[in-house]
Amino acid sequence: MLLEKPYKVAIIDDSQAMRTFLLNICAQNPSFEAHAFEDGEKALTYIEREKVRLVLVDINMPTMFGDDLLRRCMALKLGIQVYVVTGADSLMIADRCMNVGARGVIPKPLLLEGCTQALAESERFFEQWNQSFHYFLKHKKSA
Repeated sequence: MLLEKPYKVAIIDDSQAMRTFLLNICAQNPSFEAHAFEDGEKALTYIEREKVRLVLVDINMPTMFGDDLLRRCMALKLGIQVYVVTGADSLMIADRCMNVGARGVIPKPLLLEGCTQALAESERFFEQWNQSFHYFLKHKKSA
């Protein structure tokens, strides 16, 4: 399946200030269209319905922990790239998230740099996917 721009991003964080900050970072890159959510359940509904390609999720939230949302995103098997944002200084959290399928963990002290890098990595990944998709389409037609 060809991935179309703008790539949809879901931002999930219980902090309004953090959601606004992350939305502003995403708004600087025209390849992405971001929507923010305070609640993991509402975000999951949106993620499934709108074919979200990238998720930025806070690990510590009151109704659904970020690693639970990560697991549920991975269970959808839609190729969603998930980055976990955390202020916790724990290798255990990072390791647990990576083992479940997170593409990366962004520490809050490095939020601007980490999010900018996550967007760039995701965009490269999506572009490579599209190139592969076009290659297989071309060779399937000529075979």
